[in-house]
Amino acid sequence: MVRLGVIGETLIHAFIYPGHINGFSAPEMSSFGGWMNDMHAGRSGDPLDPDVRITAIASTDGERAERIAAACRIDAVHPRIADLDPDSVDGVLILEDDGAKHPELALPFLRAGKFVFIDKPAAVSLAAARTLEAAARRHGARLMGGSALRHSPSVAAARHALTVQRPGSVAVSGPGHWFNYACHTVEVLETVFGLGGVEVCAVGKEARGAALLRWPDGMTASIAFGGAHQPHFILRAEYGDRTESWVIDDAREYYLGLSQAIVDVAAGRATPPSTATLVGIARVLEQGGALLA
Repeated sequence: MVRLGVIGETLIHAFIYPGHINGFSAPEMSSFGGWMNDMHAGRSGDPLDPDVRITAIASTDGERAERIAAACRIDAVHPRIADLDPDSVDGVLILEDDGAKHPELALPFLRAGKFVFIDKPAAVSLAAARTLEAAARRHGARLMGGSALRHSPSVAAARHALTVQRPGSVAVSGPGHWFNYACHTVEVLETVFGLGGVEVCAVGKEARGAALLRWPDGMTASIAFGGAHQPHFILRAEYGDRTESWVIDDAREYYLGLSQAIVDVAAGRATPPSTATLVGIARVLEQGGALLA
C-alpha cells in the first residue's frame, strides 16, 4: 500500500484529487464538494488504484479538512500540518492555494525522500523552484506539480496540430490573476512549445492584465488573464492566412488525467515530468509578476 497525505492551510482542489485517488462517498461529496462535486458526477466512487491511498490530511482549516476526509474516505485528520510526520507516509499532496508557502511545506517531505505533488502554482519564484528541484535531486525524491491542463485532451490536440506546423504567433486567454491562474496558460504554452530562452513582458495588475512571451525564433504568445466572464481557457494560433482555436474546457478529463498521473508516479509506475519544466514556468511567473502592479 502506498500511503499519501494531504497538507495545506488554504486548501484548493481538495475534493478533486482525493476523490479520484481514494474514491468518494456520494452523499458527503454532494453536501460538501460544491463545484468540485461536478467533477465526480456519474462516477462510481471507486478509487483509481486500491493500492494507492490518502491516509491522512493535515490542515489548520479543521472544518474543511473534516469535510474532505468524510467525502473522500480519509482516515486521519490532523489540526496542524506539522502533525503529519514524513515517516508516516510514502508521499504527500500539497493542496495549498498560496504558492509562496509551497517550499516550506514541501521540503520536509523532499528531504525525507518522499513523493511530493504540489498543486498550482508549484513555485512562484525561480529561487523557490530551484530549491525544490535541488532537494528532490539530492534526496532522491520524486517531485511533480503544477497545472492539470497539461492533461487536457484539448491541449493534446493543440500540441499535435502546432507541432505539425508552428504558428507565427499564439494568443491564450483565461480567468483569474497572474500567479494563481495565468500559471495555467503559461503551462499550456510550456506543454506545447517549451519555454527555453523565452523573453517575458507584462502590463496591468496581478488581478487583470496581459503578458507577451517571445521565443528565440521570433514566435510570440500573448496571454490575457483576469477575464471575469470567461470560465475556461482559449488558445488561438495565427498562421497569417488562417486562425485555429482550441477551447480548453474539459475539466473532468484533465483533473482525472492528473489524478491518474499522481497515482502512477507515487506507485513508481511512471516518472514525473522533468523538474526543468517547473523551473521554467516559475521563471516566467516571477518575471511577469515583477512587471505587474
